Amino acid sequence: MPNTEVTLEAIRRVVKDEIQPIRDEMREFKSEVLNREDRIMHELKAIREEQSATAHRDDEQDKEINHLKGRVTTIEQRVSI
Repeated sequence: MPNTEVTLEAIRRVVKDEIQPIRDEMREFKSEVLNREDRIMHELKAIREEQSATAHRDDEQDKEINHLKGRVTTIEQRVSI
């Protein structure tokens, strides 16, 4: 019986020694993936903020264009164009 326990313990150590490098490699890979994801998320955030600012600027320009169209229409009516 003790011989079986010793054998099992030896197997556990060998398996642990074999698995540890794989675990380390997986941990490093996970870190790389998460770092890349962080960069992508920062870029996405910047793009969304830029789109929001652009949409606001477009809205302001549309308001100004509509205002100017109204003024031009009024002038055209006064001079009978």
